[in-house]
Amino acid sequence: MESPPSEQQTAPEQAQGQNGPVQIRSGGRSAAKIVVFAVIATVVAAAAYFGTQTFLLNEDEPDDNRRAITAQRGTLLDEVSASGSVEFPELESMRFDISGSVGELMVEEGDIVTAGLPLILLDGVTVAALESALAIAEIELENAGEELAKLLVGVTDLERAALESAAAQAEVDLQNASDSLAELLSGTTELERATAASDLADARVATAEAAEALAEFTTADGTDSPATVDAKKALDDANEALADALVVAEDDAKSLADEVSDAQELHDDAVTEYDGQITGWFGSVVTEEDRALSPSALFEKWNATVDEIFAESMILVNSPLDDSATPWNESVVWVWTHLTPYAILIGCDSTSSLARCPSVEIDSAWDVKVTAEDALNEALKDAATAASAQLKLIDSARDVVKSAADEIVNTTIDTDIDAFAAALDEAAEREKEFAATLNELDDLDQLQVVLATTAVNQARAQLESAIEDLAEAGLVALTAAGATQDPDARPNLLGVLDPLQVNLATAAVNKAKAELDLAKEELAGIRLVAPFDGVITSISVSIGDQVNRNTPVLDIVDLNVVTVDATVDEIDVLSLRIGDRVAVVLDALPGQVLEGVVEDIGDGLNVQGVIEFPLTINLTPPDGVELIEGLSATATIVISQIDNALLIPLQSVGGSFTQPTVDVVADAGFVTTAVTLGASDDFWVIVESGLNEGQQVLMEVVESIDPLQQFFGGGRGFGGGGFGGGGGRGFGAGGQGGGGR
Repeated sequence: MESPPSEQQTAPEQAQGQNGPVQIRSGGRSAAKIVVFAVIATVVAAAAYFGTQTFLLNEDEPDDNRRAITAQRGTLLDEVSASGSVEFPELESMRFDISGSVGELMVEEGDIVTAGLPLILLDGVTVAALESALAIAEIELENAGEELAKLLVGVTDLERAALESAAAQAEVDLQNASDSLAELLSGTTELERATAASDLADARVATAEAAEALAEFTTADGTDSPATVDAKKALDDANEALADALVVAEDDAKSLADEVSDAQELHDDAVTEYDGQITGWFGSVVTEEDRALSPSALFEKWNATVDEIFAESMILVNSPLDDSATPWNESVVWVWTHLTPYAILIGCDSTSSLARCPSVEIDSAWDVKVTAEDALNEALKDAATAASAQLKLIDSARDVVKSAADEIVNTTIDTDIDAFAAALDEAAEREKEFAATLNELDDLDQLQVVLATTAVNQARAQLESAIEDLAEAGLVALTAAGATQDPDARPNLLGVLDPLQVNLATAAVNKAKAELDLAKEELAGIRLVAPFDGVITSISVSIGDQVNRNTPVLDIVDLNVVTVDATVDEIDVLSLRIGDRVAVVLDALPGQVLEGVVEDIGDGLNVQGVIEFPLTINLTPPDGVELIEGLSATATIVISQIDNALLIPLQSVGGSFTQPTVDVVADAGFVTTAVTLGASDDFWVIVESGLNEGQQVLMEVVESIDPLQQFFGGGRGFGGGGFGGGGGRGFGAGGQGGGGR
C-alpha cells in the first residue's frame, strides 16, 4: 500500500523510502522506559480505535482510519541536541602601560598578525622623553654608587687624625669666642636683656615655624614629603571611587543586558509562534518572506482572505493536489477542514478547542509578535540611556583621579619649595638682627661687640665645616654639647664609620636602581606587540591621539580557538561528559557537519522556571571558511546507538502490558500478532521477535492528536494529549514536542 503525502511526513528522520534502510534520531529517552511506553501505547491504541470512528470515519468502516506502515531495519539513536552560537573566547583588549601620543599604526582592522609582531608605536616626543629619563636615571645610579663606594673605602689614619684635630680645635675656638662675647655683654641690665632675649626667642620661634613649613615639602632622605604622602592618599581614594563606579556600571550593564535578553527571547518566541501559525494552517510551501508579513499585508499579497481559502476547501469532497500557482497548500487546508476532530470556522471572532477560527488565531499571534517587538525596542532604549548615564559618572570619577594626580605633582614643584626656603632664610635673618640688638644693649664699645660676635660666628662656621668634613669621610664628630664630656670618651666617637650614613647611601643606590629599572620598563612599553597569532578586530585610536594606562587601543582575537556556547536541560545534562564528541551544524553552512568536543558543563541556571545548564563546545573550524562570532549553531551528541534494528511506529502497538501485539496486513485484511518489543524513542520502537522485515502493520490515527502533528512530524497533541512524535514543536498551535532535546 502506498502512503499518502501526509504519512510521508510522520517521521522526518526516515532517510529513505519504505524498502530502504532508515535512521531514527532519539529524543533522548532511555530504553529503560519501555515499560511505560508499552502501557501508554496500549491505552492510546484502544482510545484511538474507538475515538477516531466518531470524528473521522464512518462507524461501519472501523479500519479506514488506520495506515499501513512497513517494518524496516535501521538505527535507533539516543542523542542530545542543543542550540547555541559561535564564539571566539581568545579575545584580548590591549592597552599601553605608559602615557603618550600615538605615533604610528602598523596594522589595520582585519589584518592577520603573528605573535610578537609590532602593532602600534608611540610618537617621537614620548620616546625622546623616556630616553632622557633613562639617561638621567643611569647618571643618578652612577653618582649614588660612587658616593657609597667613597663612604665604604673610608679615610687613612693620617686623614682621620687631621679631621679629628680640626674638629676639636673648632670646638675650642667656638667656646673661647662665646666666652669673650659673654664677658662683653655681662654689663647689660636684667630688664633689657630679658626684653632682648624675648625678641630673640620670638625670632627663633618664627625660624622654627618656617623650617617646619619647608619640612612639609622636603625630607632629608629623599622619601616622599608629608604633603606628597597626603596627595597620594587622596589619589588612592579617587582611584577607589573610580573602581566603585566601574563596578556599579558593570552590575547595571549586566542587569540591563538580562532585561534585553529576556525581551529578545519573548520576541523570538512570538516570531516562532506566528511563523508556526502561517505554516501550520497553510503548509510549509509558504515562503519565509510571506511568513514575515502582517496578516493584512499577507492576504492582500495573496489576493485572498483566510475565510475564502477555507470556504473553498470546505466544498471539496476529496483531498485535492497542491496547486503550485497558489502560495498555500490546498492538501493541508483540506485536511484541516475534513480530517480534524473539531470544526473549522469562517467569519468568526473567537476560537476554542471544539471549534477553531484560523483568522482569529493568526491575528492574535501577530498581535503578540508586535507587542514583543515593542517591548524589545523599549528594553534596548532603556539600556542605551542607562549606559550613557554610567559613562558620565565614570568620566567624573576619572576627572577626580586626574586632579588628585596633578596635586601630587604640585607638592614637588621647585618654585613653591623655594618660596618656603626663602621664608626660612628671612626668619633666620631676623633672628640674627635680634641677636645683634641684644649685643648692643650694653654701653660698651660696639666695635668690640661686633668683633666678638664676628669671632663667634666664624668659630661656629669653622666647627660646622669641620663636622661636615668628618661626615663626608663617614666619621662621627663630637657636637659642641659633647665637648664637655670625658675626654677619654672622644676616641670611641671620633674615627667610627657612621652606619646611618652608610644606610642612607645604600638606600640612595637602591632607589636609583629602581628608578632606572622603571625607566627601562617604560621605554620598552613604547610599542604594543601581538600576544598571539590572530586577527585585528578593532582599532580605537588614530595617529596623534593621547593614550594612558586606562585607554583600550586595539582588540585582537585568535580565530583558531572557536567554541559554541549552548544550553541543555536538567534531564539531558546527566548523560553528558566532558570530552564527548559533538556533531555541529551551522545555519550559515547548510549541508556541512563540523566536529567538536564538549569542553565544559556549567552550573544550572533558573531561566523562567526552567533549569538549564550552559555547555561549551570546542569547535574545529572548517577549512577555507572564515567564521564570524554569533553564527547560529545546532550541536548533537550521540549518547547511545542501536544498529540494524527492526523498527515500527510506537502507535502501531496494541495488546496489553505483558503481551503487546500488532495488526499485520494480510490479503484478507489483517492478523493480530504477538510481538516482543525493545527500546523506543517516543515514536519508533524495536521489534525483537514476532515480526519480519518488510511486513506491514496498521497504525491508528489517535483522536487526541492533531492529524497534521502525527503525520507531519509534530510533538505533543493539541492541549497536551496523546503520544508525541519525533523532536520539534507541535504543528500549528500544538504544544512542545516530547522527542527532541
